[in-house]
Amino acid sequence: IGVTYMLGMVADGASGETLNEINDALGFSGMDAAQVNELCQTLIEEAPKTDKNVKLEIANAIYTNKGYTLAEQFKADMKTYYNASTQTFDFANTNSLNTINNWARQKTHGTIPQVLDRLDSEAVAYLLNSIYFQATWTKQFDKKMTEEETFKKEDGSEILLQMMNNQALIRLYENDDCRMVCLPYGSGSAWNMFVMLPKEGTTIDKLLEGIDSEYWSSLQKTGMEMTLDLKLPKFSTTSQHDLRM
Repeated sequence: IGVTYMLGMVADGASGETLNEINDALGFSGMDAAQVNELCQTLIEEAPKTDKNVKLEIANAIYTNKGYTLAEQFKADMKTYYNASTQTFDFANTNSLNTINNWARQKTHGTIPQVLDRLDSEAVAYLLNSIYFQATWTKQFDKKMTEEETFKKEDGSEILLQMMNNQALIRLYENDDCRMVCLPYGSGSAWNMFVMLPKEGTTIDKLLEGIDSEYWSSLQKTGMEMTLDLKLPKFSTTSQHDLRM
């Protein structure tokens, strides 16, 4: 979703082959910039309303280097469709870096205190998007049932981890490659976490490589609710992705 917003904002100022290539990358072939804008606007306005027990905030911003001016219509579009603030700074000034990192810290409620470690003084602009999601599972794990247990890693080795335990009516999906459970958030009406466990003989990488819309649709059809004893390790995760091609 974050990539969609970034490229959507760029697409608003693009035309011709550039616009077509952006839309192709997003899977929006045949759509014009206005249609992409309206889709992004709908997500910003409607997605946070889908469940009052889930906190979802989507924010966008554009910071332009001194010497460059954004077209007034572009700035108006950014405000209307992306609720994006647009400001101009001197990227050679360290205060500009602090401003951008403070924006990230504020919009993510402190979970991402620093998004950049430096600014390129020759850059034209920085486009930012943040998505903050905060929710509890509909069927929560009892903290008293969390115990240190053996966890088998992909290479076959075993380690001790804090394992959460829950016995509940859970939707289970299964095919030749994996078993998967659905853990709803909030009221259980809109947002879900899917946890996939590869079966013996299937690696995580092999499983991920095979997932496309057809595979996902086929796996979804196998779902059935049953009472399960679910064990899930306590975990946190971070990742970085370079989208340059």
